[in-house]
Amino acid sequence: MNPVAPHLIDLTRYAWRREARGFVLYGTWLFRSAIGVPPEPCLVITPNRQVSHERTTPAVIPIRASWIWSEEYGDPRHCARSSAAFLENMDMTASPLACMSLTMAIRDHLGDLLHIPPWTGERVVVADAIRTDASGRQHHAEITERA
Repeated sequence: MNPVAPHLIDLTRYAWRREARGFVLYGTWLFRSAIGVPPEPCLVITPNRQVSHERTTPAVIPIRASWIWSEEYGDPRHCARSSAAFLENMDMTASPLACMSLTMAIRDHLGDLLHIPPWTGERVVVADAIRTDASGRQHHAEITERA
């Protein structure tokens, strides 16, 4: 077994998705089943602009490390260093303003991170929805729930 097991993030599976301060934030799960750890809620941040996936690595904050970003109890030096590293990994300039913007986007969504439910499995389609707009065009959607 590989001693450095991959941590997997699937951004098609998320509890919520928000855009804020020039970033897209996902409330999702960090999958580490290869090392026997159950999925863990996490916050994933990507740039709000199109970037080649070869040139960017999303920022990931697992729920177990979220306290570090708290204004009351966290570590501001860690936040500043991490924000700069996250920005560089996202192929963005790590200016003081950009670091503060990223830090504030993370802090603004810590409460949302804490409300992500535990991973319960795959989603299954339980119904189809069809909506007809004013022009007569039909829009289809699937209604899913976790199995």
